[in-house]
Amino acid sequence: MIILRFLSSLFFWLYLQVGFVVVALLSYPARILRDKGRSFCYLTVRLVLRFLFLFSFFRVTVKGGDNLPAGGRTVFIANKPDLISTFALIAFFPRHLSFIAEARLFRLPIIGRVFKAIGCIPSVAAGEHSFAFPVKVLNAFRRAGNILFYTANLRRQDSQFTSFPAAELQIAKTLESTIIPIMVKGTDKIMPPGSAIFAPGRIEIIVGNPIAATDVGPAAKKLEEFYGI
Repeated sequence: MIILRFLSSLFFWLYLQVGFVVVALLSYPARILRDKGRSFCYLTVRLVLRFLFLFSFFRVTVKGGDNLPAGGRTVFIANKPDLISTFALIAFFPRHLSFIAEARLFRLPIIGRVFKAIGCIPSVAAGEHSFAFPVKVLNAFRRAGNILFYTANLRRQDSQFTSFPAAELQIAKTLESTIIPIMVKGTDKIMPPGSAIFAPGRIEIIVGNPIAATDVGPAAKKLEEFYGI
């Protein structure tokens, strides 16, 4: 069993490297098309990841898809800032999401290029000041009509964090957008924190009810209820 897990994990990382190299190479000519190029790269990454999950025996289900608004501005807030959760959202979430991703990922040669190609925005590291960050968020929001935040003080374990920060809520209020909370479950069992070896398993993506961002206090309370804080 351990040998099978090792071989499956080796295939996972090799396939991911090859797939992302292909997307990175395609992203350069796709830049000419601007928004259409980003959409093309996003759909290509989605296809690569769906096949990867299929071959790795990851089963992903999305619940609450009816809670997604038909249109309008949306701020998504997700609970799991880990690699597998991000891949699951790109592959199976029924919307093209504009991610706020960790700044260090953009310095990696291949994955950094891919993240830029699909329209991700690097976060601001702790203690760092970036006046360009709000502008990038606003531009991405105008372009895609949505933005996805991973809350800053989440713990790594499923659905567990201490309190809900108001920064994302204030941004949603400023953008006059609807908030959609997302809960991702099961990734810790598939790939434990600090491990590069995974086991086949199930991932569940739960889409919460829309929350108005007109008042930060009540919105925070509803989010805390959804995440069980």
